[in-house]
Amino acid sequence: MEITSCKNYTPNFQARLVAKTVNCIGKLETKIDLWEVSPQDSVVLNKIVEKTNMRELMPNVPYFENKRHQDMLAIAVDDTLLRGAKTYLAVADGNKPCGIMSIFKENNDLKTSCVCTWPVEIGKKVKFAGKTLFYQIFQDFKDSKAKKIVLEAIYDGPAPTVPWYESLGFRVADKNRLDTMVINQAKAKDACKRLSNRIDYTPVTEGKKVDLATVLDLD
Repeated sequence: MEITSCKNYTPNFQARLVAKTVNCIGKLETKIDLWEVSPQDSVVLNKIVEKTNMRELMPNVPYFENKRHQDMLAIAVDDTLLRGAKTYLAVADGNKPCGIMSIFKENNDLKTSCVCTWPVEIGKKVKFAGKTLFYQIFQDFKDSKAKKIVLEAIYDGPAPTVPWYESLGFRVADKNRLDTMVINQAKAKDACKRLSNRIDYTPVTEGKKVDLATVLDLD
C-alpha cells in the first residue's frame, strides 16, 4: 500500500474511482462508489466536513454520538491531509458522500485510524456503507504483505462498536485493552466471502483522476 506525504501539495483534485458496488438487502439495492482521495483533494474534503452536520442528519441520536461522528469525520480528513493516510470516500447514488475511512501502514500491519458513516438524508443512513468500506480495506489487505489489520473500537460508550466489528471477524487483541481489535488474513478472507453475498463489487482498474467537485452534491 502506497502512503504519500502531503508536504508542499497544492489542491489540484486527484480523486480516483476505485470500485463501484451494488449492495443487496432483500429487495433494496444501494449503489455505493468508492473513491480514493488524497491531500490534493483538500478543498472538497474540507467542504464535506463543513457541509456535513451530524446533529441535523441524525436528530434522534444522542448529542455525544453525534459529536463522535462529527469528530471522526474531521479526524479522517486530517489523517488524509496532514498525516499521509490512505483514505477511501464512500459515495451513494453517484454523488452523495456517506462514509470515509483512513488507514496507515504500521510495521507489518495495516492500522485503521478512522471509520465514519452518516446519512444522506435526515434520519436515513445508507445501508452497508460501513461494510462496503471494510470490503475495500480487506481487498487492500489481501494484496498487501501485512499480517493483520488493527483498529480501536468503542466498547464503553452509548453505542459500543465491538459487536459490530466482531461480526466482521475482528477479535479483541488483549483482554487488558478491550478497545484494540485485530483481524488476520484468513479471517479477512472469510469476511470478504460473507460480504460478497450482499455486496456486488466491481473494481475500476483504470479509474481516471478527476475533480470530485464535479461529481459530488455538496449543496
